[in-house]
Amino acid sequence: MPEDIISLIQENVIQGRMTRDDEGMDERIVGQPGVTELVEKALASGLSIQDIITKGLSGGMNIVGQKFE
Repeated sequence: MPEDIISLIQENVIQGRMTRDDEGMDERIVGQPGVTELVEKALASGLSIQDIITKGLSGGMNIVGQKFE
């Protein structure tokens, strides 16, 4: 489950979705938890802040950066 949350955080960073109200690039996920809600869920489930930042948030931003190279 922790890796699922990390993957969802990455995907939402890539989509540019901060909250569940944001459309991002894929309109099919409107209403689903965004980065803010997913980070809160990850913290509540006991994931470390370091993993959330390095694997989730930074991991997603690295993918965004690669797409713009």
